[in-house]
Amino acid sequence: DPENVPSILANACEMTSSLRVLTTASVDSSPSLVLVAPNGSRILVDCGEGTQRACLESNQRISTLRSICLTSLEVSSTGGLPGLLLTAADVQQLTTASESAKAKLKPQRPNPD
Repeated sequence: DPENVPSILANACEMTSSLRVLTTASVDSSPSLVLVAPNGSRILVDCGEGTQRACLESNQRISTLRSICLTSLEVSSTGGLPGLLLTAADVQQLTTASESAKAKLKPQRPNPD
């Protein structure tokens, strides 16, 4: 329907994705990318050696990554995965412990019995 074309085009213009290059092929790292979808979710494409360092250097928080997509099972795509997963687990554990400590520090109101 020709009448709906402007609204369809307007919606298409609002749905943009971006691509952040974290690392390129070098002596100490393999290529890794972060794809940012229109809804803001972030997908890591490949996790070669140096990806964790590149995340820190580019202010890409590991906790914001929604998923990891591997293009192959070679070391160039998976070499940084163990370290990244361990760091993500540590961040989750620290966050949980911090929230638990905050809950314990909240003043408790006495029961009016």
